[in-house]
Amino acid sequence: MVKHPRAEPSTDKNEEFLQRWSRRKAAANEGSQDAETAQEKEPLVPAPAPEPLPKTDADMPPVESIDESTDMRDFFSPEVSEQLRQVALRKLFHLPQFNIVDGLDDYDDDFTTFEALGNIVTADMRHQMELEKEQLASAQTEEVAEEGVDERDALAQADESEEDATQEARANLDDESEAGEHPADSDDQLKENDDDHRNS
Repeated sequence: MVKHPRAEPSTDKNEEFLQRWSRRKAAANEGSQDAETAQEKEPLVPAPAPEPLPKTDADMPPVESIDESTDMRDFFSPEVSEQLRQVALRKLFHLPQFNIVDGLDDYDDDFTTFEALGNIVTADMRHQMELEKEQLASAQTEEVAEEGVDERDALAQADESEEDATQEARANLDDESEAGEHPADSDDQLKENDDDHRNS
């Protein structure tokens, strides 16, 4: 077996290898420097400040001092009592700047007073007038009917009284005839009594 002598690499190839290596190393150094400068350029984030303690009823301003410029956010702190929060909001919303009716509520109007219509007669008014006329007519007919009933009752009572009077007169005549008085005179008296009752 024949061994070949190892060929030494040419110096040109060695130089090419060294140049490539130095070039890559220089690029790597530049990249690391760029990364360091980028980190230096990034702004530092400040550490978060500790959260303030929630405010309580003692920290709130007096309710009487509340006006339109008062910051109401403090009253919504979880440590503030619900009663104080409601009183403060009531005071705020009673200020003239906030106590404004928007006009969209249908029940704000006064429906007990109406504007005069003038000469306008609506269909509903005509209908009401016709109903009132019918009611008046029915009431009048009832009154006439009642008066007719009263008149009939009065006539019936008068007839009954006449009949009673004639019966009494005949009874008296019968008694007198039995007593022996003249019957012609009794007939005249009966006629006079009937005429008197009719005239009355």
